[in-house]
Amino acid sequence: MADAAASSEILKNYAQKVSVSSVKERTKAILTVTDYVNKGAIPEGAVKGIFRYLSQALGIYRDGP
Repeated sequence: MADAAASSEILKNYAQKVSVSSVKERTKAILTVTDYVNKGAIPEGAVKGIFRYLSQALGIYRDGP
């Protein structure tokens, strides 16, 4: 049960941080979610939501040269 609560908090944080202007904040949020996905701690349905948020953020920010 604690793992489900932790993954819920990770997903909430991801949803808030993936679209901020700070590259470091976005990178940290994505890496944190990636770790949980690799561990299998996040359900498959949530992974679809993760990609939905990520695709929106990629459309907004074009970092780099």
